[in-house]
Amino acid sequence: MPELCTFDCLTTQFEFTPDVSPYQRAIGLMQLATDYVLENEWREHLPDDVRLYTSRFLTTGSVDPQHLSDMQHRIRECMLTLAPMWPINVVAFGCTSASVLIGSEQIGELIRQERPEVMTTNPWQAALRALEHHQAKRIVMLTPYTNEVNLPLYQAMSAHGVEVVAFGYFNLDYDPNIPTIGGADIERALEQLLDSISYQADAVFISCTNMRVMHLLPHFSQRFALPVLSSNQVMLWDALRLIDSSDAV
Repeated sequence: MPELCTFDCLTTQFEFTPDVSPYQRAIGLMQLATDYVLENEWREHLPDDVRLYTSRFLTTGSVDPQHLSDMQHRIRECMLTLAPMWPINVVAFGCTSASVLIGSEQIGELIRQERPEVMTTNPWQAALRALEHHQAKRIVMLTPYTNEVNLPLYQAMSAHGVEVVAFGYFNLDYDPNIPTIGGADIERALEQLLDSISYQADAVFISCTNMRVMHLLPHFSQRFALPVLSSNQVMLWDALRLIDSSDAV
């Protein structure tokens, strides 16, 4: 009869060499708890060798200047759950209208209070960079927001030297309703906006990370013969650009 063995005699300890090479390009994404689109759109278009780590803000779903501005008080708390003690290259703050109201510099400072080594982006900052990349000075904008939120976006574009020649909106003030806007309604809105102007715009910017539109952008760009950009598209482009990704197109 074989001799009974204790647990210690059954176990073998192995040595290993730490290898983080598969994780050397990583993006951290902060998004609203009621954003049902942003993360899914990014994962559909993310390069295979770029890792994505996410964390979410608790929110009521109200889309108004007060609630959006108050998000700045939750940034540091949200950062605490964003892949702590793990390397990240870029942190993206995932709300377009809040980025305008809080300001890119303030958002970056709050993020770096927890992760001083990271680069940062947000949809507003990325939109300005993308419009500059396309040399777009006259644009058409489409948002799901009410005009209480639209006005600061319009004013911010104008302050950065971008002329908004037509501005469309769906007048929603509750975030969970935004993903229900269908592609056909978005296309009809863009058609009407572009038909309403007497000269060619340089680009279209569709604002809001919770708008399901990224998969339609190639079709829109081809149909309307100009760049059609969205919040999620430009922020992913900017994040990949910041980590020197060859996929940042």
